[in-house]
Amino acid sequence: MASKQAHPGCLVLFGLIFVIAGSIPGCIALHDLSTAEGTASWSETTAVLLTVDKHQGDDTWSVEAKYRYRAPDPESLEPGAMRDYDGLRVGIHSGSDNIGSWQEDTYRRLHKAWKSGQPVPCWYDPAQPAQAVLDRTPRWELVGFMFIFPLVFGLAGGGIAWFGISLWRKRGQPAPEPQVLAQQTVIRAESRSGCVMWVVAIIWNAISTPVLFVLLPDSDVPFWAKLLFGLFPLIGLALLWAALLGTLRRLRHGRTELRLDQGSWNAGRTVHATVVVRTAPQPDDVVEAKLAVVRTVTTGSGEDERTSEQTEWSVVLPVDAMAARNAGGMWAYALDLPLPSDLPLPGERLVWRLEWSIVRPGPDLSERFVLPVAAATDGAELQAAAVAAAVDRADPLAVLRRAGVRVTEERGDVVIHLPAWRNPGLHLSGLIASAILTGAAYGLWLEVGWWTALLSLPILLLSWRAALRSASWRSTITLGSGRVAVAAGWWRLLRHELKSSEISAVERRSSMSSGETAWHNMWLQTGDGARIAIARGIAGPAAARLAEMIEAMRR
Repeated sequence: MASKQAHPGCLVLFGLIFVIAGSIPGCIALHDLSTAEGTASWSETTAVLLTVDKHQGDDTWSVEAKYRYRAPDPESLEPGAMRDYDGLRVGIHSGSDNIGSWQEDTYRRLHKAWKSGQPVPCWYDPAQPAQAVLDRTPRWELVGFMFIFPLVFGLAGGGIAWFGISLWRKRGQPAPEPQVLAQQTVIRAESRSGCVMWVVAIIWNAISTPVLFVLLPDSDVPFWAKLLFGLFPLIGLALLWAALLGTLRRLRHGRTELRLDQGSWNAGRTVHATVVVRTAPQPDDVVEAKLAVVRTVTTGSGEDERTSEQTEWSVVLPVDAMAARNAGGMWAYALDLPLPSDLPLPGERLVWRLEWSIVRPGPDLSERFVLPVAAATDGAELQAAAVAAAVDRADPLAVLRRAGVRVTEERGDVVIHLPAWRNPGLHLSGLIASAILTGAAYGLWLEVGWWTALLSLPILLLSWRAALRSASWRSTITLGSGRVAVAAGWWRLLRHELKSSEISAVERRSSMSSGETAWHNMWLQTGDGARIAIARGIAGPAAARLAEMIEAMRR
């Protein structure tokens, strides 16, 4: 049954709610500023304070006062007649708050005048003398705080609504056929969401910076709390720098394009293409290109759900930095892109991607292109790839031996040995990192005290366990007539013997690659839900052939 997806109109409505909610404080701030501008023409007089008090809330408070002043009486027929008015309005802004020190300063000033019986300045509206105020200056810190809401909620809500509108426009449009997409001659680099980065940076700083200014002057806030909250504006500065750097990079290099010179994006052939950039090459440029097949993997569920990328296959492509040619004001770098036919095609969670970068002083260039690779078509290159794949499948043991796996035959059974410490490149980094952590922990022991071992020991144990497990993991797989025996482990070998009919699937996953090689871990899944590890750190082609050998026994 297909899952039901929410209509994009829900996103539009949700975004508009954010915009409206943020607009309310902004409208209040604009109204207060308009009132302050209107009071500039009011007449000044003096007022006698009758009562002065302050209203305390949970986190906010306000100053309250009742006063009497004399102003013209518009209802009197006598020219220049005056009368007494009672006023309650203290400032331009109404309500309780804890922004700045205006409430406290105004209360102290009025309370002192009330105690001493001194009059205070007062301003009244000549057209409506009953309207008066004791302080007609706008509180800019409060206005700025209220304008944060339309800025934050407006940008966030507007972005959500715009995204919903974009999805709505695309809804119902049929997706192009893969073979049609494979004919694309120009592919633009993926957008790195520069606008999104600016929105995130502005929202983060708009929220964190005022909080910092509120906490720093408060003597009741502990010093450690000020340091902790001080990290948030620092993160905001980092976000602003990242957004600025992305903008400078775009202004310097423009939008990069990948142009197909000949052929199509069909698997089983080598595609001749050109990367076109705006900036001219420089002698100290370092140009890097990498073609990869990347799968999005989701682990966990609910709040613990995590999404990561795993590289199924990758290859680094040679590029001559100074071989670029001038093409109508742009600079073109020629590339030959191999598209193997035995790799999975793009899908919902899998993409073919070209990563392109030019490293130079100042903002460098880093782009990614998503390639619309489609199924292979007829051709000499496709036939050659098919022949090579058929040869590999005809002699899978040779493929395993080329990958450094030891294969023997015992009493008609095929025995596959994956010894420990066979791939130094995969486990040396873990051992080196564990050694560095150990040295750092020993230094803390000497300089700070032995008690630091209580904090560092669990981390060291986990680090060394992972490093040693990766290095010393080994297995022996015996493939006999209708059975599979596995002895695998790192500290001690766990032995399993299964009938081929008990195996429901052979699972293999890759989370590491080097050059053209993707390294796989493999498991056997049984009908009762068990998952038995049989291989770790085995090259992709060898992993595919081993899986095919076990699958063949099941049929």
